[in-house]
Amino acid sequence: YSIFVVDTTDGSLDFYNKHRDQVPMVHINLEGESPDRHVALGMEYVREQFLASKFSWWLNVEGDVIIPPTAITTMLHYANGMDMVAAPYKHRTEDRWIDGCFGCSMFSRKIAEVSFADAPSDSHTDVFYREKVIGKYRISEMPRHVLQLEHLNA
Repeated sequence: YSIFVVDTTDGSLDFYNKHRDQVPMVHINLEGESPDRHVALGMEYVREQFLASKFSWWLNVEGDVIIPPTAITTMLHYANGMDMVAAPYKHRTEDRWIDGCFGCSMFSRKIAEVSFADAPSDSHTDVFYREKVIGKYRISEMPRHVLQLEHLNA
């Protein structure tokens, strides 16, 4: 396995400077871009790194999502025969579930051929991406409560 972090924080290198010696990390300056473009362009950067690697799967965990130690093995079980698997989690502030999003998701090399870079600045990147790939790739949504995911500052 390999760990790689992309920091798209606007206006400050504090997070990057604090953690860059602890984990492989890059900072991408996206000043002036919308939050959705930050997600899209950060995902695109990692996608390109993944495709240049030898790995079969890319586990994506957004910076505010906490995963349990069993996340990788559990998700690989649900990813069997799939191109993407997403773990649902409770919304941070509302009493509802987030299903089929990138907060905790795995991508195969096959589905990773599809770029994130064209996601518009006013759309949720995960929704936009799913609309591009739905019906063309095998996507699995894990049952709720299989992984106990949490949000930071929830």
